[in-house]
Amino acid sequence: MNDYQDIIVAVHGIGNQIRNETVRSVATRLARLPFLTQDEVLVAPQPLGYFHTDVRDVVNVVPLDRIDNEVCPLRQIGFSEVYWADIPQSVLDEGHTMDETKAWARTVVSRARAVFHRTLRKLTPAQRLQLLEPDFTLAAEVLDEVIDTIYVLENLCFLAKKAGVFDFSLREILEQYVGDVQIVTEFSQYRQHILNRFCGALEQIHAQYPKARLHIVAHSEGTVVSLLGLLHAMSDKCLLLSAETHEPSTDNAGQLPAWLKNVRGFLTIGSPIDKHLLLWPELFDGLNFERAQAALGRNHIKWRNYYDYGDPVGFRLNTVRQWLREKNCSIFQFRDLHDIGFARYLLPGKAHNDYWNDSAVFEHFVRDVVAPSNIRAVRPVTRPVVCFISPLIPYLISFILNQRS
Repeated sequence: MNDYQDIIVAVHGIGNQIRNETVRSVATRLARLPFLTQDEVLVAPQPLGYFHTDVRDVVNVVPLDRIDNEVCPLRQIGFSEVYWADIPQSVLDEGHTMDETKAWARTVVSRARAVFHRTLRKLTPAQRLQLLEPDFTLAAEVLDEVIDTIYVLENLCFLAKKAGVFDFSLREILEQYVGDVQIVTEFSQYRQHILNRFCGALEQIHAQYPKARLHIVAHSEGTVVSLLGLLHAMSDKCLLLSAETHEPSTDNAGQLPAWLKNVRGFLTIGSPIDKHLLLWPELFDGLNFERAQAALGRNHIKWRNYYDYGDPVGFRLNTVRQWLREKNCSIFQFRDLHDIGFARYLLPGKAHNDYWNDSAVFEHFVRDVVAPSNIRAVRPVTRPVVCFISPLIPYLISFILNQRS
């Protein structure tokens, strides 16, 4: 058994996720960092089977590769994954539980309208005059049209598939993404199952390696799952898994999990946490951090958030920082300077997944959090060409389509 000093725990986002693909992406990025490899020749990327374990069995922790060099930093880093995509997928396959995409989109617009008016009532008359109410009816109509457009494009994709040009299911992707968010936000039973999966995985990893520091790397909706899992654990709401059955057990409810003291890093990319906090505040109700604050202390978990300006899902998380201050929770080291935005990825929308190919993001997190050294951690910076061209691309595509219509 390796004596790991640090273990990276990857948490995937929404959509049709392949098991262990996320942890492989993280491991591959770290294998591209020269200061970690020390001239070692590594297998990267590893095949998916290298990371594989039964999701209901003990969570697997593996090294990036067999490393004989004892001074190589990667030798002391293990990799694991929290896989939860099977839970919403089973509901999606069943087909009779969730809202149809358009119907659910309207409920989200309704939530946004309610949030606006509740906030408006708290403002002074002078402050109200400075606000212009968004056209929520128009927003609902636009969402309907966007969904209809995707369905039309799906038919075109079907024709392209029959012609042997390409095979791309837009409708399936939309339903999977919307379905995952629905499961996490609207269905408490399934959400609790996902959070139990998260907490149980960390409990199993800690049981195997009780001295290892844990660092959570989460993407997209996985950032929401990870944060809720951490907050539930801090609030004594995390149901640990039975050692015999690996199922949630109420016997240890009300305990501060032992693994929580070992969580030292939290990386979020493409995170929609702020949107969840505003639209579904009930997800964050009933949490109390007094006991965890006393046990863990200030700045125990170093949280770093990275977002590209072309990412339609993730952005800066100033709202959640304000919420943590209001809750008197200083367990996270997460100030404004730790919310790192940039324009690095050329295609808007696709930027939501391009973090996985950006070694600069992972190098900064490793140097700043996982393995701090005398060498300053360099923040990912904006690429000037991308900053200029990326905002123009949607207008260019619209112009071309209008010229052809």
